[in-house]
Amino acid sequence: METDLIHCGKVYIEAEKEIIFNALEAAKGNKMQAARVLGVHRSVLYRKLAQYNHPEYE
Repeated sequence: METDLIHCGKVYIEAEKEIIFNALEAAKGNKMQAARVLGVHRSVLYRKLAQYNHPEYE
């Protein structure tokens, strides 16, 4: 059961990363626009980009 939860957590993180990175790509790197499309505050997007070590955060 615990192994299933760990796997679900990893799947969630990978899905979240893909959604965020795709939104950023669709917005042509415009973080404000990507955040708006994702329905999150820009600071949340910046935090997630840093968390996932995305080069756009730099």
